[in-house]
Amino acid sequence: MAAAIAEEDFERAAGLRDILAAMDPSAPPRIRRGTPGAMGLGTDQAGRKPPPGWVPPIKPDPGVANVKKGGRRRT
Repeated sequence: MAAAIAEEDFERAAGLRDILAAMDPSAPPRIRRGTPGAMGLGTDQAGRKPPPGWVPPIKPDPGVANVKKGGRRRT
């Protein structure tokens, strides 16, 4: 990599840097490989999970809210 930088071949130096980073397990990840079988936009994003112990709120009964007495008028 140092020889590539000395020759000012920065593309080759960047490629060697990425290869070395992928081989070092203690270094922070620079290259993320996709999971096999995942295709399409957004498949590299992690799914969101609710916090532990979270319970979804109770949904209101759709037959009670915003209903006028007498029902619907016929025209």
